[in-house]
Order: sequence, then structure tokens, then C-alpha cells
Amino acid sequence: MTFRFQVGTCIGSRLAMKRLSLSNGGSGGIVVNISSLLGLISTDIENMESYHASKFGSIGLSKALGQKGTFRLPYILMKLVGIWIFVVLIARLEFA
Repeated sequence: MTFRFQVGTCIGSRLAMKRLSLSNGGSGGIVVNISSLLGLISTDIENMESYHASKFGSIGLSKALGQKGTFRLPYILMKLVGIWIFVVLIARLEFA
């Protein structure tokens, strides 16, 4: 189930980059991916390995797309294609 979400993140991010890109006639924009802090740290909770790995993948995807074709200088991406890529790391949510 987690795998499906990461495929959706990948497809959605790439589609947004294609449609927003200045070189494709888009007007630029911002792509925001949502992940978890557990993609950067691990816990001793049993059976969480797949979750950690999928969140790490989401963070890595966002970083890779943000540096695509820019020689690892993210601010140049905005000038070339008009897109900023961000990833928000959720630590913990509680609902009343």
C-alpha cells in the first residue's frame, strides 16, 4: 500500500514539472511533496522498515527533481524551468 503512494508521488511530481515548466509553455510554480521525518531517522518499532524506506524515497525523489539539470544548484532550476521543489516532513499529527 505504501508503494502505491510513492508511485503517485513520482508520477505527480514529474507531471507537475512537465506542465509547469517554462520550456513547455507553462508559467512556472511550486511542487510540494509530503513525507515523514521517519524517512530520515529510524525507530525500533517493529515492521516499520518499508515505511521508513518509502519515506526516504520520497525525500530523495524531491531532492533529485529539485537538482535536475542544474549542476546541483537549486536556485538555477527556478531560472531555467520556473519550478521550485519542496518536501515537507511531518513529524507527528494528533487530532482532537
